[in-house]
Amino acid sequence: MIHHEIVGTSGPWLVLVHGVTASARDWRLQTEALSPRYRCLTLDLRGHGQSAAMPGPYDIETLAADVVALLRHLSVDDAVLIGHSMGTRVVAAAALQAPEKVAGLVFVDGSRQGNGDPLAARDGVLAAIGQGQQAEDFIGAMFEMMFTAATSAAEREQVMQRTRAMPLATFRELFGNMVAWDAGRMLAVLQQLTMPLAVVQSTQVTPQRERVSLQPGDTTPYLDMLRANVAHMTVQVVPDVGHFTQIEAAAAVNALIDELAGSLPRR
Repeated sequence: MIHHEIVGTSGPWLVLVHGVTASARDWRLQTEALSPRYRCLTLDLRGHGQSAAMPGPYDIETLAADVVALLRHLSVDDAVLIGHSMGTRVVAAAALQAPEKVAGLVFVDGSRQGNGDPLAARDGVLAAIGQGQQAEDFIGAMFEMMFTAATSAAEREQVMQRTRAMPLATFRELFGNMVAWDAGRMLAVLQQLTMPLAVVQSTQVTPQRERVSLQPGDTTPYLDMLRANVAHMTVQVVPDVGHFTQIEAAAAVNALIDELAGSLPRR
């Protein structure tokens, strides 16, 4: 069973799923603010945090199946699944695997980083990542682009430390499979979602794989794709912050989660 914690003793369930190389720690500002009204379930995905020793495979559908197994183990129903970055894919896939468990979804700064043939997309990003020093440079640059000048030095260093701690083989498998999922599965999964989706977006990834902050009124190809394929969706753009929106703009993310979770009928 993957490592998990529950904060809060009553109210609807919130299930918070982190991104690649991250951990449940990324949701501390959400659990602090929301646990008086909700039961907040945080977890370390397979290959991350205190679940790092779990073997692979490391791919979106396996990570989603882990989340579903945890929901069933804990008898969690009518949950709002909240995902950040890679976690947006995991919660979407989990909602499709067990729609009876899920009342709503929140995507925090997701993206789509693979198009076309899934295997070609995966092989292309693995070639770009490379091995050895090339891989360290690629991963370091990718994560540095997730910050802004306003990101605290302590938060930046914490993110970079855990990124360096993940074995390269695990990162390559996970990131390559994520890109393949984006290319081959993302649209089909989104089109089958029937529960409400709230999206909070603060950055976009350009075709050159550069990450830039959004400004008021901006849209992106990713947001346009969501609007075209998800039946019940709202979008809020949070400008001038980096990729870790739930940390750098915690109040906005908390308000969006609270608004969605508070509006859902309970079965």
